Amino acid sequence: LGYEDDDLEGRYENWEGLLHPEDRDRTLSTVHAYLSGQASVFELEYRLRHKNGSYRWILARGILIQDEQGKPYRMAGSHVDITDRKQADADRQEQAQRLYAIVDNAIDGIITITEHGLIESFNPAAERLFGYTAGEMLGQNVKRLMPEPYQSEHDGYLANYRRTGEAKIIGVGREVVGRRKDGSVFPLE
Repeated sequence: LGYEDDDLEGRYENWEGLLHPEDRDRTLSTVHAYLSGQASVFELEYRLRHKNGSYRWILARGILIQDEQGKPYRMAGSHVDITDRKQADADRQEQAQRLYAIVDNAIDGIITITEHGLIESFNPAAERLFGYTAGEMLGQNVKRLMPEPYQSEHDGYLANYRRTGEAKIIGVGREVVGRRKDGSVFPLE
């Protein structure tokens, strides 16, 4: 954090003053709960002010050291700077939010599935196209959107792809037939 050892050593008030205002209450209540025996493990992420005024994310882990009567008199532990990891997590989350915004606002129906054919996402355009809500389809097998004989064959195509890595249908643009919630079928690409 840019401080010399004797700037902070043994001065709890100085450490407390370095806490980010948004993390202060949560951090202090967690520390006090641990010191009073309400929590058995101390592990917490919070921000501390660097000597240059910026804030760094810290992962703190500690153990309570007690005297012969069982009274706590010290906490020993470690502080690890996790600022880069937290920034990478925030960047990934922002990127995912942008991607979801694009998918949710696309005019084309977009459905993503797991390798086992279970629907992970079902955008609003897919809702309009198939007549199902995303809530009805998430976690369902995508074959539900297909008429026979494709419905019965679909799991076999996915199993073959998982086994061999050979895509006969997956990733290939082609015209197929879809089935709406009302049972009607329609061509789609």
